[in-house]
Amino acid sequence: MNRIIPFFFLQLFLVNFSFSQTDKEVHDSKTKIEKCSNFYKTPALRDLLSAIEGTEYQQKNVPDSDRDRKIHRDTNKNNISDIGIPQFKNIDPLIQKSPAQISGRNMIQENWDGQLGSLPPDPTGAAGTDYFLQAVNDQYRVFNKDGTAAASAISLDLIWGVEGRGDPIVMYDKFAERWFISQFYLLPDMDDTGVMIAVSQSSDPLGEYYAYTFSFDEFPDYPKYSVWSNGYYMSANADDDNCCVFERDKMLLGDPGARIIKMTFPDLPDGDFRSHLPADADGPNEPEIDEPCYFFVVQDDSFDGVDVDHIKVLKATVNWDAPETSTITISQSLTTAPFNSVFSGTYADIRQRGTSQKLDPINSILMYRAQYRRFDGYNTIVLSQTVDVDDTDRAGVRWYELRDNNTETWSIYQQGTHSPDEENSRWISGISMDYWGNIGLAYSFSGPDDYAGLRFTGRHSADPLGEMTIIEEVGIAGTGSQTTSARYGDYAHMTIDPTDDETFWFTGQYVGPGGARKTRVFSFKFGDPSSGLTKTTETKTFNIFQPTKNTIQLSWYNIYDDNLEVQILDIQGKLIGSMPLQANEGEMQFVVPQFANGIYVVTLVGSTTLLSKKLYLGK
Repeated sequence: MNRIIPFFFLQLFLVNFSFSQTDKEVHDSKTKIEKCSNFYKTPALRDLLSAIEGTEYQQKNVPDSDRDRKIHRDTNKNNISDIGIPQFKNIDPLIQKSPAQISGRNMIQENWDGQLGSLPPDPTGAAGTDYFLQAVNDQYRVFNKDGTAAASAISLDLIWGVEGRGDPIVMYDKFAERWFISQFYLLPDMDDTGVMIAVSQSSDPLGEYYAYTFSFDEFPDYPKYSVWSNGYYMSANADDDNCCVFERDKMLLGDPGARIIKMTFPDLPDGDFRSHLPADADGPNEPEIDEPCYFFVVQDDSFDGVDVDHIKVLKATVNWDAPETSTITISQSLTTAPFNSVFSGTYADIRQRGTSQKLDPINSILMYRAQYRRFDGYNTIVLSQTVDVDDTDRAGVRWYELRDNNTETWSIYQQGTHSPDEENSRWISGISMDYWGNIGLAYSFSGPDDYAGLRFTGRHSADPLGEMTIIEEVGIAGTGSQTTSARYGDYAHMTIDPTDDETFWFTGQYVGPGGARKTRVFSFKFGDPSSGLTKTTETKTFNIFQPTKNTIQLSWYNIYDDNLEVQILDIQGKLIGSMPLQANEGEMQFVVPQFANGIYVVTLVGSTTLLSKKLYLGK
């Protein structure tokens, strides 16, 4: 039953709303430091749901004309020319020649229908310790991990009390055990646009949230977010202020003075998008507090000014003590095997069964997300993009694993193109790596004899490089054609379950009977029975965050030292306090009412251990 939420409920639950005027500090043409424009603490979302029970909620269905993406093409010249891959007779040179051999059957763990969403639905979702939270345009829902609903669907707008315009992103910040929900807004009558971010006050997705609003001068279209140790990073499909960092430490504490650093990416050739993909930290080991965050950009030789296909690596260096010194710079150019990311149509290229209407390939951009993971002696990034595999608008997935040997220098460790037949398209992909080093890859699937559905494949860590060795498996088959529009999906999202670090969760769009717009959530895992490998994450793991204003939570794993202790020092190196810890693994909370606000250094010390992290304490 459709529901309409009366406005008085917004008034009822925004009584704690407090307005904070944006403070702007413009240090140069490319760096701005601002505070949030609005902040308030929400009631528990389960209370919101209880209050609106029995009322009518009408899901918005935003017309295509209101959701058109910005296209950043130079109007004075044609900066994209589909030159294909002539040196390989326009055939992608990395198409896997040998078929996959390992059965993917029985690897699916859970599989259920998600929410409907607008057109396109922009599905996004993440697994937490106990729940899966999915958002679409313009609502979200909390599911138990068996697919049963933990609560009714609810409008995203209720979190902030402002009408949003969509493009939600859901993340689970496993290093702080919090949920992150966002969407952008556009209020023409108020001449105001920006992004809204809500951070849960606990690991309960139906609990209370800190709700922030950040204003922008230019509409922050098609945003991409990531979790990093020193901030929540965001890119946007905009001309300026398109590389942003939100002050994560303060947002986790509900500090209304939380800031945003706005920077502008270096001018690079692009297809249609400037939503460059930020590294999103995963696995048990958080990046160091001062470690740069990286962004990744497709550079196709079909773009004007690009001589060879490659991935551009950008490095964001952020300093919250002197935010005006923060920078985003070009770090590297990684030459790839030749690819063609340009399609012939205007957002209408992917064939589907039963109709001449074609679908949007979302090409010339890396797909969300760029998963970052730390291993012994090296770090990884996995990426994927949509490519035209044979210059006929047949889409395949080009995927990459990058490695960095703790030197801040990335290289391509392996790459491949997944397109295991000669007729069908695979696009709008999501890619991630588990603790074994296995890679999971899921995507939309369609063809002249197939309706648009969802499939997945993958590879074990010890398999031949550049190959997806898991036989392709169906997540959900399409059962109808989409005939009303080319707009399709826009987003898909893959995450790793934080409880076992090996279950892949994916959500994306598919088409149901009669062209019904539907989304799906499914999970799968591979394990590593074929190689006999041990877990690659048997490394010393140390994590620390502030769950409340008066406590510090510490966790440690795979540390077997005698006489292990934790030490807390101020920024000048003065010892504030210490406490012995039990070796191997555990969790502990410290009460810290006597500490002043500021940055502290927390160190684990043992016979063979010396691990340190910086921690911002707020009150």
